[in-house]
Amino acid sequence: MFFQTKKIAVQLDLYEKLKTIVTFLLRAELPDASATHHILYSANVKLQKLQEAKDFHYKERNVDCAIGRFHKIANDNALKQYNQLQIIVDSYVALSLEEEREHFNHRLRFQSEVVIYCYNQLMTTVQILDASNKQLFFAALKEDILPVLHELTQ
Repeated sequence: MFFQTKKIAVQLDLYEKLKTIVTFLLRAELPDASATHHILYSANVKLQKLQEAKDFHYKERNVDCAIGRFHKIANDNALKQYNQLQIIVDSYVALSLEEEREHFNHRLRFQSEVVIYCYNQLMTTVQILDASNKQLFFAALKEDILPVLHELTQ
């Protein structure tokens, strides 16, 4: 054969691996966002809806009756979802800045095991899961990676 192709293994750094994870998380949070440029708009719309829900439930909470306790639980859930989505969006924006790659790689050295494990699981597991297990996987991935993102965006 005259031309032989060489297989070049591309070694991704921690920055690229985390960027892939964050993009997956953001797309899982916003399945209706079809284009990359549309994803931040969709995220802001969802953040606004969560803020409105949080404000509504906060006003309606009352520990003396069951419906009031429902509003307290709904407020807590909306607050948790809002904070998690805000961290993911902030991380997505921060990881879009290519000139910060070295800075992020340096900061990620201390959490490299978590990032590498989550990335490997994402690359191998997500293709074989059915819809219900994908949601469980997404929740577990988010639980594992959010502390890393929180520390990174501070």
